[in-house]
Amino acid sequence: MMRKYYIFGLFFLLIFATGCSNTHYNVGETDNKDLEKKEAPQDIFNYKTTNTQLSEQEIKKAIKLYLNKDEDLSKAKEYYQDKVDSEEKLSMDESKKIKKLNELTRKNDNNFYNYIRKNRLPEDYKNIHIK
Repeated sequence: MMRKYYIFGLFFLLIFATGCSNTHYNVGETDNKDLEKKEAPQDIFNYKTTNTQLSEQEIKKAIKLYLNKDEDLSKAKEYYQDKVDSEEKLSMDESKKIKKLNELTRKNDNNFYNYIRKNRLPEDYKNIHIK
């Protein structure tokens, strides 16, 4: 019984202490000033190989390229998404850029999906289910 009160008191103290912290956060305040506009990558995942038995080295290289391009696209979109999240209006030029970045992301995903689907994977990768 005493243990229950001890845990409850400790929990209450923890909640109270975090509520009294000196850190202030304003909901409307954003840090998008710190975000820099990043250029879209010049190319995306675009392997056209079909009906080929892929080696483990080839598939690892393809996965790495796909993920690197996805990361580049995500970083390029971050500035614009932060503006949208903070309810700032995007200029017409910014709207076109984020639309282009979203299209490149979709193409990157589809190209990688088709590459995996249209080739034969190494044995270790065959348990991966692709819809």
